Amino acid sequence: MRVSGRGMLLAARGEECERLANAAAFIHNQAKLIAADLGRHGRTAVHLKGGGLSLLVVKSEVNDIAAALGSTERLRSLLRKVGLG
Repeated sequence: MRVSGRGMLLAARGEECERLANAAAFIHNQAKLIAADLGRHGRTAVHLKGGGLSLLVVKSEVNDIAAALGSTERLRSLLRKVGLG
């Protein structure tokens, strides 16, 4: 799923995509604030996991927000790609 920096859904598939878009935009904005407080700027990536499921929220190369929700094992390659796996 892809979301604009303002939380607008750009592309998605699957159930609950609008709800996931809202959550991804919120998580991304919070991550930016935390990173700024720590003196770090640039691309942020957040990985939340529990019960074998993962939510990955990352700022993409084209300056929008990308999010993926699914089994941790299925998302393993994406997690490695952004340095979280």
